[in-house]
Amino acid sequence: MWLSAAALAMLLLVPALLVSRTFAAETAATVQLPVSEVAVDESTGNFRFDIQVDCPESYAGMEFGVICSEGTEITAVQVGDNVSSTGPKEANGLVWFGYFDGEDSFSGTSTVTVEGKCEPGVEAAIAIRDVKQYTVGSEEFSATQIPSDLVVTLDTGAQQTVAVPETLPQTNDIDAVWLLAACAAAAAVAVGALIYNKRKQA
Repeated sequence: MWLSAAALAMLLLVPALLVSRTFAAETAATVQLPVSEVAVDESTGNFRFDIQVDCPESYAGMEFGVICSEGTEITAVQVGDNVSSTGPKEANGLVWFGYFDGEDSFSGTSTVTVEGKCEPGVEAAIAIRDVKQYTVGSEEFSATQIPSDLVVTLDTGAQQTVAVPETLPQTNDIDAVWLLAACAAAAAVAVGALIYNKRKQA
């Protein structure tokens, strides 16, 4: 069976990434919600909200793990033009999504637009419980944990008390490494192209 260059690069890099990546308790990046309560369309059940990321330092990707109330699902994620996004993907009871590049090309303010659907007549919430920032660096990939206890309340007009989703057990790092693997594959392809070009010029 033949593998593409990106697939081969990912298979070769993922084991090393699991060993070499590091987690820091503090980071310069901040994550916030411009609006913490959003209205759900009564006819379609659709809703959308933004997550704003501010980071003065360069980084390669951001990953979000959220808990959705019963009857609520995330259907799509948009980051911006020419930005690769991943997810939504469910693992270990969390819904994961994010954005990435093969190098540390992000900095400043980025906005992630999350779209979803909610069952009619229920009032629900989405809790952002796990946020990681990924960097490529000059020698190894690293992941930095960003503290988050943000909650988006979905207003359907129902007269009920909103049940904020509870924090689930810690997510297995191997299950949550899909975004890091995507960054690794993109970076490996870029490095491979650079080496090839240098050999041609030699």
